[in-house]
Amino acid sequence: MTGVYDGTLNAAKTTITGSWAQNGIEQKLNFKRSDQLLELVRPQNPVKPYPYKEEEISFPNEKAKITLAGTLTLPRGPGPFPSAILISGSGPHDRDESIVGHRPFLVLADYLSRKGIAVLRFDKRGIGKSTGDYAKATTEDFAADTEAALFYLKSRKEIDPNRTGLIGHSEGGLIAPLLASRSGGVAWIVLLAGPGLNGEDALLLQSELVLKSSGVDDDQIAKNTRLQQTNLRAGSPGKKSRRAAGKTDRSRPVQQHERHAPARRSAISTSCGGLAVVPFLSRLRPCPRAAEDHVSGPGPHRRKRYPGPRQGKILPKFKRPSRTAATRIFKPPNYPD
Repeated sequence: MTGVYDGTLNAAKTTITGSWAQNGIEQKLNFKRSDQLLELVRPQNPVKPYPYKEEEISFPNEKAKITLAGTLTLPRGPGPFPSAILISGSGPHDRDESIVGHRPFLVLADYLSRKGIAVLRFDKRGIGKSTGDYAKATTEDFAADTEAALFYLKSRKEIDPNRTGLIGHSEGGLIAPLLASRSGGVAWIVLLAGPGLNGEDALLLQSELVLKSSGVDDDQIAKNTRLQQTNLRAGSPGKKSRRAAGKTDRSRPVQQHERHAPARRSAISTSCGGLAVVPFLSRLRPCPRAAEDHVSGPGPHRRKRYPGPRQGKILPKFKRPSRTAATRIFKPPNYPD
């Protein structure tokens, strides 16, 4: 993240008054001394002992030559159990998707395991106890890691392989349908705040909303948006190369980042607030059109349009799964109606 803080300490050394500047945007940021330690209260985080089994596990992504570490929670009883893999959003997340004391994946895994569903969650490559290089990874790489998690989970005798699905949050909401569209082993998917726009539109809209909520005026927001658009498009391949990539291998659009010069990458990184450039560029494409072929799910899917705020782009069209496919709705033991 590229930014500068400029502040003045008062005579009593109790307050710093100043401002934070980043990417041409400047905002007031003041600090005040306190004798009380800040206590983060997170009552939703479950505490031990749990009414289910918890196991530290690891599994390989053999192609990438890395080992991913995570936690598997198993309901008590003989099984085999329906199961879910949690896929985290963009950023260097651990298995709990921890942020400021919040641990949303821990909370979700706890709830599901109490309801009879086994849950696997894992540290991203290069994060926590997982090996590999997070900074050089693309969305396709994270999808491959999730595929390795799926292979591992189905190898466990406690798991019902016909009732195993994916729960993806944010970028994970892009990875889940990507993986489900090319794997016959995904029984269902759940998308939590998944992207309904291509990467460029999603990031521009996200930046605009963050700045508005921070009180930045419209002129500064417009200036920031123009700067981001310029740098994003400078680092994105043209229409011809996109079409060519689609004809040769539509499942590998992320490889286009190899065409970009280091100087352009630096400009893009600055414009986007220091996001890791390579995984960021992999998200500039629309949701994978491969997902139009078939995505399995627990029940009928209808084609729904999700118009974006700019050009009305839509999500992939999920077709109705075959009635003979192993994608029926299931109810784990003690699951509420």
